[in-house]
Amino acid sequence: MSENPTTQPEQPKPPTPEQRLADINVQVQQFKNDWETIKTAKVEVDGIKTALSEARGAVNADITAISETKTNFQNLKKQTQDHLNQLNTKAENLNTQIGEVEALKNKLNTALGEIQKTKTEAEQAKNSVTTDVEAINQTKTNFENLRGETQNIHNDLKSRQTDAQNKITEIHDLHGKLKELHSELLEDERDESNNITEESVNTQIQNLFGEMQKLATEMKKQRDDAKTELAELKEALETEIRSLLPKAGAAGLSSAYVQAKSKYGSIPYEGKLMSWGYVGHVIKSHAPTVIYYTLFIAPLIAMIWLFVDLFKDLQSNGIDEKVMIFRALIAVPLGVISLFGWSSIRLGRRLYEEYNHKQRVMQLYHSFKEEIEGHGNDDHKKALLSIMLKAVDDKPLLAMHKYDKGIEDLWPSLGLANLLPFLTGRKNSD
Repeated sequence: MSENPTTQPEQPKPPTPEQRLADINVQVQQFKNDWETIKTAKVEVDGIKTALSEARGAVNADITAISETKTNFQNLKKQTQDHLNQLNTKAENLNTQIGEVEALKNKLNTALGEIQKTKTEAEQAKNSVTTDVEAINQTKTNFENLRGETQNIHNDLKSRQTDAQNKITEIHDLHGKLKELHSELLEDERDESNNITEESVNTQIQNLFGEMQKLATEMKKQRDDAKTELAELKEALETEIRSLLPKAGAAGLSSAYVQAKSKYGSIPYEGKLMSWGYVGHVIKSHAPTVIYYTLFIAPLIAMIWLFVDLFKDLQSNGIDEKVMIFRALIAVPLGVISLFGWSSIRLGRRLYEEYNHKQRVMQLYHSFKEEIEGHGNDDHKKALLSIMLKAVDDKPLLAMHKYDKGIEDLWPSLGLANLLPFLTGRKNSD
């Protein structure tokens, strides 16, 4: 049997009230659960909001701190950049200074080499000058000996000339006597073979006069030759002495300045160190300085002691006017003595430096003179001579006034300029 296609499907049954109530209860319970969940979520949301508020405050504080930190960082960055720029500038300056120091070091090394070379040349020049001085002394001795010999020859020639004149006079007298004798003989009437004729006598006299004239001519020629040789020798000696005089003069002045410098300071000792001569040299070099420092310091110590006691008396109110006046009277000459010692120290040092300068000028003059003589012109020679003459002409005491006016103002007021050489036992030759 076939199915009916027009058959309607079966409709579902409507729910019962119990089922609906159960469904409503389920939904109410679900709503309650959702409400509790919502309340819990609200509490959590409130907590989150509180936490967010706190976090927001912390974030704001952190933002403020970050802003301040950023500002501080910017400032520090700027300061660091400025400091870096300053360091770069200082580094550049240091590099420049290092370059300048290196250049100065090279210049100093070059100058040191030149000074060593100049020192060596000065030593050689000193030895050369010593040799030249010895040669000059030897030449002078030879010249004195030659002058003595020439004077002896001249005296001998004069004595011979006097003898010749005397002999000529004697011959004239003899000629007169012979003429008288001849007259007497002619008056006697004797044998002609025994008579001396006037002609023979005249012939002998003429021969004798000829020999005397020849001898006088030879002696005159010898005297003229001796005068010529003496003049040539004198000219040669003068030329040699003039050529050696500048060197010897500069060396002599340099040695004199060294001796003058030794009166006011220490100079190198050329002898053996372990000897009595070295001990004497040390005492002689340092004794004036020790004395002047003693004169300067000892009165100051005494014055301090006097015034310390005076200050103690003032504090204890037990001061005596007579004692104070007595101490003041003692302190015045002590102050003058201390001032004298201080002035003497300054003066001695300045004189030492001035003589040292003059010595160096003479050494340089001696070193450069031969080179300028060989390769320089007249202007160079005049300039070198002018420098030497100026160094020689300047008196140390006057030259010091150019650099230290205090010496010029101090010494005349106390009259110590004449007292210092008197106390040291030296004449004021400056």
